[in-house]
Amino acid sequence: DPSIRADVLRLLEADADPGTLDLEVTERLLALGAGGEGASAGPSLEGRVIGPYRVLHRIGEGGMGAVYLAEREDVDRRVALKLVRG
Repeated sequence: DPSIRADVLRLLEADADPGTLDLEVTERLLALGAGGEGASAGPSLEGRVIGPYRVLHRIGEGGMGAVYLAEREDVDRRVALKLVRG
């Protein structure tokens, strides 16, 4: 099916290098974790922009930290950002 093929090719192109770590985002998340913000029931990160990602809402929280749903609008991608307690 040409339509499905086009969709798959578009998705593959958008995700050309899934192993690449966004260092800017990583550094900002580490800074937030070091201060304790966002990794506990404290201040929410919802609505904040971290690098190219806008934090939508907290997905969950556990002993290690919190996980947030975030969105990168320029490539129409949603991701999970995990903030580990420092």
